[in-house]
Amino acid sequence: MTPSPSTTENPAIPGSGARCLVASVATATALGGVYALGLNRNLLYLSLLASVALVLCVLLQRVWTLALALAACVYAACAPVTVPEMGAVYPAPRFRPGMEALWVHPLAPGQTWTFPFILTASVGSAALAESQGRLFVDGHGLAGVAIHLQGRTLESARYLHPKSGFDHLEIPLEGVAPGTLEVGVEALPGSHASIFHGPEVHGFQEYGDAVWLEFDHGRDRAVFHALRHPAR
Repeated sequence: MTPSPSTTENPAIPGSGARCLVASVATATALGGVYALGLNRNLLYLSLLASVALVLCVLLQRVWTLALALAACVYAACAPVTVPEMGAVYPAPRFRPGMEALWVHPLAPGQTWTFPFILTASVGSAALAESQGRLFVDGHGLAGVAIHLQGRTLESARYLHPKSGFDHLEIPLEGVAPGTLEVGVEALPGSHASIFHGPEVHGFQEYGDAVWLEFDHGRDRAVFHALRHPAR
C-alpha cells in the first residue's frame, strides 16, 4: 500500500494554478491600465511591479493576500513620490573602468545634436508659461558640451550636477511658449562627451537619448521627449 504524500512532500494547493492565472491576468490588466491612462509611462518599473505580484502569487497562493499585493503595486505605480539620490542602487549604469563606452552615444568633437521638442499649451490645469521648466541631460563628460537653447549658448559646466557614476545637467527654462522648442547639444573641440541611451517610451514612440524636458506646477508634471535630428 502506497502512503499518501504529506503536505510537505506535495505543497501544491488545489486550484492554486487557476488563482495564479487569474492573478496574472488581473496584474497585467491593472498595470496595463496604469500605463494606458498615462499615470506611469515607465515600462521597466511597471514590469518589475508585475513580476513582484506574480512571484507573490506563486509563493503565497492566498487570494486576499494577492489582492493586497496587487493594490500595493498599482499604488506604487501611480503615487507621486520624491526619490532621493540612492548611490549604488540608483537605476542608472554605474561607472566601471572600461565600461564608459557602454549605454552611451558618443558625440564627436564639433558635432551638434538637435532635439525639437513639441510643447503643449498646459501642464495639468496651469498654462505652460506658469510652470517651472527644466532641461535635463544625462551622460559622461558633459562639462565638454555647449547647450544651444532659446537663442542662447550656455556653458554646461555651470549647470552640471555630478552623480554617482555619471554627469547630470539641469538647466532652467525661461519664457517658454507652446510650440516647438529646439535644443542643441554641441561637443566642444577636444571633448569626450557622450549621452546615455534611453530608451524612454511614451505610448508607441521610443526616444533613444537621455535628453528631456520637465515642467512642474504644484503636483502636476509634464515630461517631453524628442527624437534626435541627424548630427551636423
